[in-house]
Amino acid sequence: MGPKVSIIIPCFNQEQFLEDTLKSVFNQTYDNWECLIIDDESTDSSTNIAERWCKQDSRYKLFQKKNGGISSARNYGLNHATGDYIQFLDGDDLLCNNKLDTSLTHAKNNEEVIITSFNHIKNGKKLPPFCNLRKDYFTYENILLKWDADFSIPIHCGLFKKSTVGDFRFDDKIIAGEDWIFWLFLYEKRSSTCFINEELVVYRLHDKSITHNDDRMAEKKQIAHLKIYNSLSNDNKTLFFERFSVEVLNLRARLNNIHQQNEKKKERKLSRRIKRFFLR
Repeated sequence: MGPKVSIIIPCFNQEQFLEDTLKSVFNQTYDNWECLIIDDESTDSSTNIAERWCKQDSRYKLFQKKNGGISSARNYGLNHATGDYIQFLDGDDLLCNNKLDTSLTHAKNNEEVIITSFNHIKNGKKLPPFCNLRKDYFTYENILLKWDADFSIPIHCGLFKKSTVGDFRFDDKIIAGEDWIFWLFLYEKRSSTCFINEELVVYRLHDKSITHNDDRMAEKKQIAHLKIYNSLSNDNKTLFFERFSVEVLNLRARLNNIHQQNEKKKERKLSRRIKRFFLR
């Protein structure tokens, strides 16, 4: 029997998608896993769905806690995980059937982080990923300075050694950008990485997702930006500031061109983007 994988699923009112998410875990070709469903005080039928899967298969474990957000729920899962590896999975996303099996098979050099590519699904339709991941992206400097500009890595793309995660815990106050902070933690310590260029996870797009609401995302990401900035060395603070300064100046130049062309709709949209820029 191979290493045990702890799959941590934060869940708050995901009745529309949770069944498919838990089924994608059940269908894994690799079977040495536990699935920790962290119910963050749901008010819909999510708890009933989770309980049904727990009765069907003892590898599913339901934990109920006071509502505290996604970071709090992931921490609760980390505190109760007994596996050798950690697999994060949100309650509306999916693992392809061979995600765990392929990841562990390819990690022949005992890598600390195993990353696969991903795709999207919206209204039942498969869509290509919003960025093409490459192994050269996986450095501390690239994740600090190119995140959200050239790429970002959905957290369920990764399979993480529990010993590498160690005592790391997500900041409970952060519900957007918390994954960015986690990836920075991993690569600040130069975690060894295996990259598998196969789309083995599915990121679901839907109207209820926080990522669908630009204004809310901007507001919530401000906390993550400040936390990252305050943690940096002086040199990295300068680089971090320069990255965002150049981007916002480019946006302002585009805004000026749009204004001159009298395209009011585009002007309003880009003005809002600039206003939110440093909150991204």
